[in-house]
Amino acid sequence: MKRIMLGVVALLALALVAGGVALALAHQGIRRVDPPIPDVAQIVALAPSGTGPTSLQIVNTASQGIEHPAFVLGWPDGRLFLFEAGMDREGAAAFGAPMEIALGADPIVAHGSIAEQMGDAIQRVEGIAFSHLHQDHTGGIVSLCDVSERIVLRFHTRQQAELGNYTTSPGAAAFKAAPCAAPRIVDADEPAELPGFPGLFLIPAGGHTPGSTVLVAVLPDRTWVFAGDIQNQKADLLANRPKAWAYSTLIIPEWPDRLERLRRWLAEIDATPEATVIVSHDVDAALRDGVPAWP
Repeated sequence: MKRIMLGVVALLALALVAGGVALALAHQGIRRVDPPIPDVAQIVALAPSGTGPTSLQIVNTASQGIEHPAFVLGWPDGRLFLFEAGMDREGAAAFGAPMEIALGADPIVAHGSIAEQMGDAIQRVEGIAFSHLHQDHTGGIVSLCDVSERIVLRFHTRQQAELGNYTTSPGAAAFKAAPCAAPRIVDADEPAELPGFPGLFLIPAGGHTPGSTVLVAVLPDRTWVFAGDIQNQKADLLANRPKAWAYSTLIIPEWPDRLERLRRWLAEIDATPEATVIVSHDVDAALRDGVPAWP
């Protein structure tokens, strides 16, 4: 019995050491990603090289204190582009359970995958991109490929395609089960327009994950800037309030200094009359800013 107890203690100690090493490496890795932040004037001056998107809507896939949406951009010819994919019902249940156990969160409410909610319109989706590769942002791509009759272009910055850590590997794994999504790499540190999708620009951001990415969508009425998880609530972003120390240090290894610079930059963009910032998990704020729910 004594040997068994010693063995259990040794295994626990090894697990703690391995976890500590993984956490340290993740913190070290994210601090290596420091791409230039574009001037605000450069963002508001962006213009599509052709006919840009003319509509923007929200598909909310799940709720658990925060929301887990996808954003649908549409062109006059009927083509659609998704930013984020949310989760399907099964993925939402699996994602929400640890939050209930570890953090005392309410049970997650699944509203349905993007394919389930968008119906036949899902066949018009021709492209997709992600703010980062956590599973609550990428999981819904499987439901897309389960029903899509076309190849969907999956866009990533070079950082998002090549860099990651233990927090992003489960989300990235969804791509292996999504054969309809063909990867395309956008290799630029400046705002880069997506080939075939005029008016959409990707910007490497970092801070939250090594591959965190900002999307800029230039619509006729205004420019929309999608901040991902740089902050989880728009009010906190605008007030430059950081996330909890334990969250950014022990749960999701982030780079607080980089996130503060990004928050200040995004708040300055949002203060301009030409642009509005959307925080991925704050659907209520996006609705108040004038983004309608699907359909």
